[in-house]
Amino acid sequence: MGKQTFFNAYFADSGQRVYETNRQKSSYLKLNGCSARFIAQLESALTANIRLHSVDSFVQTYKVNHPEEVVPSTKTIYRYIKEGVLAIKPIDLA
Repeated sequence: MGKQTFFNAYFADSGQRVYETNRQKSSYLKLNGCSARFIAQLESALTANIRLHSVDSFVQTYKVNHPEEVVPSTKTIYRYIKEGVLAIKPIDLA
């Protein structure tokens, strides 16, 4: 019986599939963990004809008034807007 040699082979297709699967599972909050009331009020406040809040002022005010709810950071909200996760479009912020 001779010496058996083992080696690892890398297959790009399977590596990419594993990466994409793990990437999809790696989101922290997305909208599932956020307060639904917060998202609804944010969208209505930022799409109103006369806007009283920026994204930052709305998030900070909401966090103060509702400390028990899970509210994402301002940076996360801007990222959600850019990714198209929210109904708000970047043009709505102008």
